[in-house]
Amino acid sequence: MTNEYEHSHQSFEEFYGWDPAKSFIKLPQELLESLYEILSADIDFEKFSLRIRELATRYRVRKRHPPASLTREERDKLSALGNSLEKSLKLYFALPKTAAETLDSNLNLLEVSEHVLNIDFRNANSRPALESHSFSERLETLKQIVRNAQDSKPVAKGRPSTNGALTELILELGAMFEMEAREDVGKLCYYDGSTGEYTGRFFFFVDMLLTESELSSPYSNVALGKTIQRAFSQENKS
Repeated sequence: MTNEYEHSHQSFEEFYGWDPAKSFIKLPQELLESLYEILSADIDFEKFSLRIRELATRYRVRKRHPPASLTREERDKLSALGNSLEKSLKLYFALPKTAAETLDSNLNLLEVSEHVLNIDFRNANSRPALESHSFSERLETLKQIVRNAQDSKPVAKGRPSTNGALTELILELGAMFEMEAREDVGKLCYYDGSTGEYTGRFFFFVDMLLTESELSSPYSNVALGKTIQRAFSQENKS
């Protein structure tokens, strides 16, 4: 859900010079340039690179910390919490503009107060890592966290599976690909019967990111192709 209120004030990252890129894992410049070329879309390269690094970082975290299994009762409670957050969002957007801006200002003021305590005033380069947020953004983030937890599947006994992390990465890359390239990503990964292998721009995109970034162990062509198609098939059913 997009915040319908526009804020004219300068963002905290602009004011303090905070660089979000420092929070994400580094990827080879050559890899980012090759991925950018495959995408072939009208998007700023720096913005694209930052997004890819963010998604790669999230994938690595998900691999290391797979979600725990939930009982039906626990899922029902999470569902109720998600519905409550959705209602809160609707109430927020029903507020008069001044009231909404007051909430936003108080939220950011609270964050400033917390981070100012971490500034070393003897060091001119000491700057808190601050972002400007709206109250609705925080509610939307909380709602998404609850939805993600609610969707977590039971984990099989033994070694944790990382397929969930890969599926999430594929879906996030696919959403970015469709938004920027304006193409149906489902048609950009397909099985070529003449070669017995998967091909297509999106397949090459995912394969290159995983292989050349060393984010995961190598996948065979068929295994990765099936995983990509399965991810979108499950997404379309949900």
